Amino acid sequence: MAAKLIHGALSKKEDCLWVKWINSIYLKDQSIWDYAKKDDASWYFKKSLSIRVNLDEAKLQQAARGDKFSAKKCYNSLVGETPFAYANAIWDTLVLPKHRFIFWQIANSHLLTRDYLHHIMVTPNNLCPVCEAEVETHDHIFFNCYYTSQLSTGGWGTFIGLLRLLRCFSIAAMQPRI
Repeated sequence: MAAKLIHGALSKKEDCLWVKWINSIYLKDQSIWDYAKKDDASWYFKKSLSIRVNLDEAKLQQAARGDKFSAKKCYNSLVGETPFAYANAIWDTLVLPKHRFIFWQIANSHLLTRDYLHHIMVTPNNLCPVCEAEVETHDHIFFNCYYTSQLSTGGWGTFIGLLRLLRCFSIAAMQPRI
């Protein structure tokens, strides 16, 4: 939102009251990029100026097409688009909903592992219950644990391979039993 207001101030929109106010009180025909932050400025104007650290004119022009401003394009230019290669495999309609939920949590590191629970509440033991050698973390469970590494070399191979295996189980579970 602040980027949209800065875009309005740069394009000197005369139909926007906020832009008129900023130009007459603070900027006074000065560029918003050259304006030095002052203590007597309004809190909202200070917040709008703080976005200049991450936003430059090129990113702002990329998000704007003429007078139209796209918040989505501005956000993507600031953060960058993150492609989820695994999302299509997880949210496939043939995968059971409970499997979708669990694997989405795995992919985004949101499973309640013992190391995470140890930060929230006191747990008597935060070691992996399978091997009892290391602290149970996402990396340990899926990559470093001896037993899970034995399972993965048995045919899963990769996370996508595991999702394919899960899809096969889901399809088999949906088949009518005779």
